[in-house]
Amino acid sequence: MKKTLSFTPQTKDYQTKVEASFKRQNFMTHLNASLTDIRPGHCEIHILYDLKLTQQHGCFHAGIVSTIADNAAGYPAFSLMKSDSSILTVEY
Repeated sequence: MKKTLSFTPQTKDYQTKVEASFKRQNFMTHLNASLTDIRPGHCEIHILYDLKLTQQHGCFHAGIVSTIADNAAGYPAFSLMKSDSSILTVEY
């Protein structure tokens, strides 16, 4: 039998908290990234292909991919934290 994970946020306004944090990230605005789905323990970030964000082969630069991955990993955790909590990547 497949076990389903269940996440319970420690604050009712977890979605607002995540959205507000995301909006304060000027680099996300610069990349034209959008936070498209926020649920407890889950978030989805979309970024449109832009030639200005690519490397020499026309693919997204690894710095862009890692930036999105960092946020897409941090915000699910942040959605489960207390309202007065903060999150910051310290090891990469």
